[in-house]
Amino acid sequence: MNRRLLLCIICTISSNYTIHANEFAQRRDYVRDQLSSNSAMMVLTSETYPRNSDVEHEFRPDSDFWYLSGYPEPEGVLLIINDELSLSHQLSFDKEAIFVRPRNPKAEVWTGRRMGIKTVKRELGFEFVFASDSLKKIFNSVLPFIDTLFINQ
Repeated sequence: MNRRLLLCIICTISSNYTIHANEFAQRRDYVRDQLSSNSAMMVLTSETYPRNSDVEHEFRPDSDFWYLSGYPEPEGVLLIINDELSLSHQLSFDKEAIFVRPRNPKAEVWTGRRMGIKTVKRELGFEFVFASDSLKKIFNSVLPFIDTLFINQ
């Protein structure tokens, strides 16, 4: 079989296959099970970078971040905490939280539509979704209880 034809078939099939939110949740659960007590993992995705004047390079999310979250947009942060840490302290979220850029309809005219908090909750199955500008406040409330923090960058 012609290699190009095979590649076209594979690309067509894979473009029609979407990963369900449960698959991403199972991946996060597996990572959470590997964390030691009172530990957490922070996974960040990349930002957008200007190509020239007002045009940016095409965005590609960090592979680790996308594998665990399914969130395809820039400036996302995923925070996963150990079950023991989650149960023993009063935190503003339970087990995991994702921080995303909020929607901005004026900017979306030029940059394209963003998922936003509501869509991330609905389509990616996250219970705790926060705006990216609240990361510092929420992370600072969790940090005193964390003995080990793993970061992908």
